[in-house]
Amino acid sequence: MVDELPEIPLRNSEDASMPGNTPIASPEVLLATTSASAPTTVPVGSAATKADPSVTSTGVPTKPSFFERLLGGAQRIPAFDLARGLAIVGMFTAHILTFDSNLPQSVIGISHGRSAALFAFLAGISLGIIAGREHPPSGVKLLQTRMRVVTRALVLLLIVALLAMYNLGIILILGFYAAWFLASLPFLGWNGRKLLVLGGGLVLVGTPLAIVINQILIGITLQTTSQVDSAAYIYLLSGTYGGAGFLGYIFIGLALTRLGFASDPKKARKLAKKVLAVGCLLFLVGAGGATLADSIRTGHFSLAILGTNNMASDNPGRDSKPPVEPEPTPTPTVFPPETGPLAGKSIPSNCYCDFSKPKSDTNDSAKKPSEGILGGTRQGDITAWMKFFSGLSLNDFDLEFWRQAFLDAAPHSNSLLETLGNLGFSMIVVSLFLLGGRPLAILLFPLAAMGSMALSIYTLHVFWVSVTTLGQLPLVPSFLVMLMCFAVLSCVWRFWLGRGPLERLLHWASHRAARVTPAS
Repeated sequence: MVDELPEIPLRNSEDASMPGNTPIASPEVLLATTSASAPTTVPVGSAATKADPSVTSTGVPTKPSFFERLLGGAQRIPAFDLARGLAIVGMFTAHILTFDSNLPQSVIGISHGRSAALFAFLAGISLGIIAGREHPPSGVKLLQTRMRVVTRALVLLLIVALLAMYNLGIILILGFYAAWFLASLPFLGWNGRKLLVLGGGLVLVGTPLAIVINQILIGITLQTTSQVDSAAYIYLLSGTYGGAGFLGYIFIGLALTRLGFASDPKKARKLAKKVLAVGCLLFLVGAGGATLADSIRTGHFSLAILGTNNMASDNPGRDSKPPVEPEPTPTPTVFPPETGPLAGKSIPSNCYCDFSKPKSDTNDSAKKPSEGILGGTRQGDITAWMKFFSGLSLNDFDLEFWRQAFLDAAPHSNSLLETLGNLGFSMIVVSLFLLGGRPLAILLFPLAAMGSMALSIYTLHVFWVSVTTLGQLPLVPSFLVMLMCFAVLSCVWRFWLGRGPLERLLHWASHRAARVTPAS
């Protein structure tokens, strides 16, 4: 969950050592570059005073107003805080209210999958801010940027390791964030168009391709080990937040930052109008298409567009998804003793193919084909080699498999239509908040405050969920009390202290690690 784990920086650069992050000169930089013996002033009407309302005609920063302190400063981008705040409330809903059977499925279902996608999309935007906004870094600046991102990923992994000792079943998204940040390193110097092509390719082509690769790897692994549990496999391919789709969210968010999403308000709003139109189209194709497919399949109007799922699987090898899939990790299917060589081996819950009735040629007794695709041209060689290496055949990739790979409406199914719908939803939310500007942020300041310190609030909520679970507290009252406590805490902390506690740790560690200078 928690997106910006790294906090969204101010519009002005956080770090003077990162020239790519300074499209607008900050008051601190202006003052630092003047002589101590002969202080200079900033001319009235200059670009600096127009860009920063906190700078007076003498170049001296003014005292921030009440609302500026409440929103984190005059130069902060409130739209991203609001979007992240909305996403974290969605995570709270998914982790607590999911298990209250008295609540309507449509109320709960809308938070599943889409909250995580919104966080990933915002993580890409934050990476773009760290990596020079509209100006891709190069040389030493690129090395500094990569050091910052690597350090943030390592800190997140440390936090995940500590939270794991108290976590009672929540799938911690922080580890996935660390993996996404590390996967983005080779592309931080790319421009917006290249990143859009990369992100779009991952969503359109990579999403179904990842599902195919996942099934093949499961088939291979079931013949050799008892589980499929490597970190790389879970974080980048098969996990609840894994797959090419989430990397696509990252790179598209990064691309939009390159194109001006975090630029001056006028340019950002102009781009937001275009992104809003594209987001509506993607949401219509993704969520609307999944709803149509679900309605045709079930014979009645579906609520898939609200995050619910009526598409019960015809494949007994895959766990049928409930109307709302809970966030905690589902229990995998384990083969009983009578299944012979596969006894005791487990099938991950994201497996699409039917391994529940292993055939004679999918276990250890399978024989290598006498003539394969490398040594003969006999018909059926491809199927024979597939069965020998992975335990699968072309027949395993039937219509049901492709339906679930492309049309599945279930949250976290990572199907193509679900991914497109989630991407469109994320683009709509961020664009609307950008168009709303500071007046909307003032109206929703508690939401913005929680979003500005999402990592700290997310960490606290893991402990809260543990207490709620162990104490068997009523879910809805616990949720409401938690939400109010976190909102008040966030507002007070932000007003008096600014950046959140864990966000301070990320900021300090990443900037210390980025102190790289050219060799003399």
